[in-house]
Amino acid sequence: MQLPLIITIISGVAACVSASISPLGDTRIWGVSDNDEEWTSLVFYVSNGLEETGVICQQHSVYYCLNAYYTDAPPDLVDEDDADYHPEANRLWFALLIEEQWERINMINEKEPGVCCGTHVFKYWLMGMRNKQMGPMEYMAKLTDYTEHNKTLNYISVSFWPAICLNVILQVGFGTGELRRHHMRNVIEGVPYIILGREYGSKIGVPGIDSLLIEFADPRKDLTFHWFKHNIMCKHNPWICDEDGSVMETDEMPEASSSSAKTRSPRNLKKKGNRRGRRKNHSISMGNSKK
Repeated sequence: MQLPLIITIISGVAACVSASISPLGDTRIWGVSDNDEEWTSLVFYVSNGLEETGVICQQHSVYYCLNAYYTDAPPDLVDEDDADYHPEANRLWFALLIEEQWERINMINEKEPGVCCGTHVFKYWLMGMRNKQMGPMEYMAKLTDYTEHNKTLNYISVSFWPAICLNVILQVGFGTGELRRHHMRNVIEGVPYIILGREYGSKIGVPGIDSLLIEFADPRKDLTFHWFKHNIMCKHNPWICDEDGSVMETDEMPEASSSSAKTRSPRNLKKKGNRRGRRKNHSISMGNSKK
């Protein structure tokens, strides 16, 4: 273990011993501003063996999984009945798009691992169509854009692990706007954050990388999209670094047609070879069980 890592852990333990656990409910989100209308974030799960969604992610990848492209709802939400778009057609079109790509881009279904596409479509409806009136292709382009432009750390989801006396990062998000910290109730302020690596074994940490210690006061300094992309994402999907950009061009996406929209629905879409039964699932969560 490297000396800086040891020193940081020792200082973290000291802060851990002297600090008190936050009593403020189940979670806290720092950094949410009423004026931060342009906040958007491409949010990923970091695979881990400590909490429910991390374990679910491990079933698909021992490195990472894609959660969603997060957006905020505007103060003047447009009712579907008054919208300029066609909600049901858009949902069906997005289902066709994501069916072809969800496994490749590691976009998991937290409720039914290995199943597409109800939860995926719901995330599009909520974060894309409802909040920003995005069309299916526009939201899909956001999910598959891995260029480093305009991707600053702006979201972390964190839980405290008493065994090592550190705050473990469970989710990361990159985009525009201020940093939002989604803290479980057991997070201890001042104790460093950590992305668990090989030191903690493949059942808990991310294999093939050294653990990354991150300052509590300024996590943006050490945790960048460049680091996450090249040290975690490209371990599972090397083509992301080879292509150094978007997963696919728009002319590679399947066209929506009136005939397909009438005959195929999200609950009936199945990956070839997948015979598992599907239930209609319209739930969505931040992806962390209560601690």
